[in-house]
Amino acid sequence: MDVVKSLLDVDLKSILEAVRRKSGVELPDKVIEASLVRGVLHMRFDYPKGPETDVEPLPFKTSVFLFRDEKTDKITALEIVGVEELLEEIGNRATSPPKPSPHEELQRAELGRCALRLPRRRAKGV
Repeated sequence: MDVVKSLLDVDLKSILEAVRRKSGVELPDKVIEASLVRGVLHMRFDYPKGPETDVEPLPFKTSVFLFRDEKTDKITALEIVGVEELLEEIGNRATSPPKPSPHEELQRAELGRCALRLPRRRAKGV
């Protein structure tokens, strides 16, 4: 698998959906901050009112941690240590597909216009 080098290469919604499905934890829908540093993806949902002392590992082979605000018990962040490994684990559905080059787009458009149309065969005796 290619190494994820940019946050723009990561589909955060797909990752959150996969984490929701596998862990059964209802994660917040709003991400207010995201960072990707040396393969560690950190998503912040809310700023804590107190310390984030309740760190819960989630059931993945990859290290995935859920952070909760000690005062409010609200989920405040999600951290994935080894985002490439998690993408492989969840079936790589969370990376953006590579964008075709302008040349490839033109070729597809031309192929669409020039599709072969074979004549229909007539049944014998008609």
